[in-house]
Amino acid sequence: MEQQKEQQESPQQTQGRQGYQPINESKINWQELEEKWGIKRNELEKSGDLKRMLNYGKSDLVSVAPKFDGQTFETAARLAFKVQEDGTVLLVPHLVQTAPNLDLEYKGHRFTEEDKRNLKETGNLGRIVDLANTETGELKPSFVSIDRQTNELTDIAANRVRVRDTIGKTVLSETE
Repeated sequence: MEQQKEQQESPQQTQGRQGYQPINESKINWQELEEKWGIKRNELEKSGDLKRMLNYGKSDLVSVAPKFDGQTFETAARLAFKVQEDGTVLLVPHLVQTAPNLDLEYKGHRFTEEDKRNLKETGNLGRIVDLANTETGELKPSFVSIDRQTNELTDIAANRVRVRDTIGKTVLSETE
């Protein structure tokens, strides 16, 4: 589910041209990323992470060295790019957590004890829940899971998940 989400993140549209457009690399301030996070373009390119990130996905775990108040802290994170309305590209770090905090509300949803058990045991919620868009507040039926590399809660809108109705030449029923 996580890989499917990464491949289906909302692609940007260009004015006058419809269709999938990868992130415009020229809008990325590489000097700022290196100064603030210790991230080098050539390292992302060598690992193949840059290609995934430019196509709205996340990198694998990489070492980052963010600077706060003049001090550098080295940690691991998965990285993604987010295109702002003005066209600039921001880095979104997904830092490794020891465990997700399932007692907090997640995008307007409180997890039941059964939800918490499912997430801890399988890494997936096991059902669809309505989650609020953090910017608009709009509720969307979504799947929720835990990122295996960062322990971060992640979600994907249910309407963006394609479930095949056949395996090989076998047609599956609705219940299957």
